Amino acid sequence: MQNGRFNPTLIESTMHYLVQETERRSAKHSVMTLSRYHKIYNDIVLKSLGQKMIELGAPLTSFHFRHAGGVWNLHREYETREDHPYKNGYGMIMHGGYHYIDLAVQFLRLNKLIFPDTIFSLTMSSYVAYPADQNDRIPKKFSKNFDDNCPDWATLESNSDKYGETDVVTSFCLKNKDTGKVLTVGTISLEQTTPSIRTWKDIPPGMYNKNGRISSIEFEAQLSTLHSVNVQCFDVPIRGNKEVDRLDAFARVSTRTNASLLQGEEFNTEETHNGLFHSDSNRQLMSMWLKGEEHRSQLADHILTMRMVQYLATSIKNPGHPITFDFF
Repeated sequence: MQNGRFNPTLIESTMHYLVQETERRSAKHSVMTLSRYHKIYNDIVLKSLGQKMIELGAPLTSFHFRHAGGVWNLHREYETREDHPYKNGYGMIMHGGYHYIDLAVQFLRLNKLIFPDTIFSLTMSSYVAYPADQNDRIPKKFSKNFDDNCPDWATLESNSDKYGETDVVTSFCLKNKDTGKVLTVGTISLEQTTPSIRTWKDIPPGMYNKNGRISSIEFEAQLSTLHSVNVQCFDVPIRGNKEVDRLDAFARVSTRTNASLLQGEEFNTEETHNGLFHSDSNRQLMSMWLKGEEHRSQLADHILTMRMVQYLATSIKNPGHPITFDFF
């Protein structure tokens, strides 16, 4: 924060200060994020892909990630919310987006298995939507039912310069800094304006999932012309007598491989998983920390993630214009 506003350019310097302070005090801090102990993302996909890269000697040549947050806030809620303060400039990137930026960073870092001594730079270009755009993006026959048809909202004191973003789509390329050769291309989409389960105009007291959020994740990682893995992980609403009673979760992991060249492989594989909950990975992280055995998500391990958060949050200030920074 700077002068009461979110200032992303301070993120990395603040992060370095925090790490230095914990080291000075011999404190052991870990970051509670779902993408370090996740049963699918980390324990199955990330681990097996790293092994496959070493086996084939193949780098990660593309990575595409999309998070559909299913968040439906009304205009008046952007103005009043304190727990996710859009009015202070925080948006999708800081509203859960960091979980998935952290995941993307972990996949991109796998390239160090193939090029351990190479210095890489990352170039990204972003497009973004704000609360000020929402009135044109929600059909009027639905927004009117919520008393949320506000065509003049963006021209009032509330405006896109004041509020945090709702949707971000970024394209990027990872280059060898010395040679300029491109190793990995990809996209990161962090979107809130996606299917929700909200039916209520006014938020019921004490309700946790107040904006009807349901999550859907899809990403694909490709190793050159040899192998790829695609992951879909999404919430499944279970209907009770009238409303949604609970949310289950489902995952599908599929691969495509050049089995003509790689003996013993299958062209296509698919496996499914039920009963997944993000809280499971958080619980495991906490258990490991309490036992003094947490080594996947220590504070210093998140410096690179927060560097990417900083530059992604900075890139949306100038949509469509590339920004380049030293990555790892």
